[in-house]
Amino acid sequence: MRAVLIALTLLACATPNAGRKSCLGCDLDVDDDARSQRRKTQLAPLTTANTCAESSSQPAMVRGSRSRKELIDVDFRNVEVHNALRLLAEVGKINIVIGDEVRGSVTLRLRRVTWKQALDAVVGLEQLRLVHDRGVYRVEPR
Repeated sequence: MRAVLIALTLLACATPNAGRKSCLGCDLDVDDDARSQRRKTQLAPLTTANTCAESSSQPAMVRGSRSRKELIDVDFRNVEVHNALRLLAEVGKINIVIGDEVRGSVTLRLRRVTWKQALDAVVGLEQLRLVHDRGVYRVEPR
């Protein structure tokens, strides 16, 4: 099977600089099977203001099939909640709305879960509420 690569990039922060931390520090790795060649891409920040603020975030990886029911591996280390949610929404091919009041960071490592299980884990960890209404997931505080 062929590897699938997802890249979410804001051009203002996409240029790597060896002397500076990345804006988000996230790698995304999505493979259809373990034998396929791994590919990585640097993700730029996904902030509401579209600014390039320094972040202490560590790598975040999602590996597995992009099929909605297939299992994935997730490794988030100190990733901002809204970035983790957007990344999982991209993997699950869903529409998501995240309120401005959703803040914080998550660290989690999940093996062989669906994108929905990973999404529910992030939402539960941060005491958030996930509402599904007419094809759109809305994330808000409880």
